[in-house]
Amino acid sequence: MPGLENDEALKWVVVATVVIYAFTIRDLMMASAAFAIGVLDLQVVLLWACFAGGLFGAVLNIIGGLVCLLPLQFFPANKVDDEKMNKYRYMMIALWWTVFAWMIFLDYSLIFRLVIVLLSLLLVMILVHLGVKMRAFIAEQVIGSLVLPAISTPKMDVMLPNGQRVKAKQAITQIRAAAFSTPDLELGQRHSGVGTWTNVKLPGNGSVRIDGAYWVHPAQAVHPPEEQRWILWFLGNGEVYEMMMPDFESMAKASGMNIYLFNYRGVSHSQGELVQAWDLVDDGRVCIEYMTSSLAARPEFVILFGHSIGGAVAAQLRADHSPHGPLVVDRTFKDLGSAAHSVFGMLSKAIAGSELPIPKFVVVGLLSSVFKGSMDTLKAWRAVTGPRLALYHLEDAIIKYEGSSIHAALDKTGSIADNEAVKLGLDGEAGANNHHNLPLERFPEFQTIITKIRKMVGLTPIFGTPSQEHDMDNMVQQHNLHRTGSSSGR
Repeated sequence: MPGLENDEALKWVVVATVVIYAFTIRDLMMASAAFAIGVLDLQVVLLWACFAGGLFGAVLNIIGGLVCLLPLQFFPANKVDDEKMNKYRYMMIALWWTVFAWMIFLDYSLIFRLVIVLLSLLLVMILVHLGVKMRAFIAEQVIGSLVLPAISTPKMDVMLPNGQRVKAKQAITQIRAAAFSTPDLELGQRHSGVGTWTNVKLPGNGSVRIDGAYWVHPAQAVHPPEEQRWILWFLGNGEVYEMMMPDFESMAKASGMNIYLFNYRGVSHSQGELVQAWDLVDDGRVCIEYMTSSLAARPEFVILFGHSIGGAVAAQLRADHSPHGPLVVDRTFKDLGSAAHSVFGMLSKAIAGSELPIPKFVVVGLLSSVFKGSMDTLKAWRAVTGPRLALYHLEDAIIKYEGSSIHAALDKTGSIADNEAVKLGLDGEAGANNHHNLPLERFPEFQTIITKIRKMVGLTPIFGTPSQEHDMDNMVQQHNLHRTGSSSGR
């Protein structure tokens, strides 16, 4: 505009006019640009002023979006409705927008109103559909990277003992072929194998199918099924049971108990899609109901033992299904929001070099917008009336002790007894900065843990030494020989 930089009065008249007009139509970008021109007193900064205004508007839009998203964490955490209900919601949106658009153009001709209503309705439905698809895409990325990254494990490369690199899916196939000497079992069937792994596939709701395996200890096989002691293991979010079977077999031998493993839906051979926190609990429910019905296990003799997110799932299932039974949570968070905030801090430090000071409520609100369910381990722990045990490590880099650990929260409120907790050692370099995922048998407190979990189900601490494990191996061989001889005799 000619003379703008020389005529101060004219400049401010123009700037004020543009600013007032911009505020009238609520165009913050135009207002910011006009104000910047007036203050800087240079026409040449017009482009940069527009950029600044656009950036300012974008920031305001992001803040506005967060303001809309963050309250979601306080909404009732109802389960996701079915497709039929979602269709009804689409119809409600269409009806509301039709009435709204019709009222706006009430002064126009009938034909014009019909065209505008149809076009605007089509646009709204397209935007709603895109919004649903975008939410589903973001939810898939969040669930697949933060909540349950084990979903992507089969696509990764792993190193075999011979040094060969293969896809984890191929390695899992080989492990299953070697481990499962019996055909897959359906719900309701029994298998009397001792000292070997038995594969079980259990149907859940809809298309869900939970794949699991169990190993029977010979010391338990001599007792009636209802007297046998079990460990039902709940994996961490990045774990696949096929890749860890030797570790769990060692734990079963050390504890002298049977052990049952399973993969959450969508992981390895388990079918289904994870949508909300209750899905993980339902997967565990399918397993314990199979154990109590088909394997005749008593809930008070089944230890629900969960690592990391598995501890939260185990605690919730224990509180809902059989609160009088035993529960062990291993390096578990007090609630999902605290865990997400802890993981976000770790990721930001890895990327930016230092943890970004993002408030917890922001992370929780964003997570709640795509993954419902708080997974309140603290509340579930307090609802359990049976024996309880919490394992924790002060140097846990994933579930940070201060602010995330369930033990820290319980300890601060005096809600946990000394005999209900075990502090894991192996500090500093000995833990190789992997104190969260290191197997329990690598910690010096392993035998103490074994003693405690045996006591939780009424067993004495007789297993665990190398000589006793050797005796146990002999028991397995003798039992299998006896079964072979009996089978050939029949």
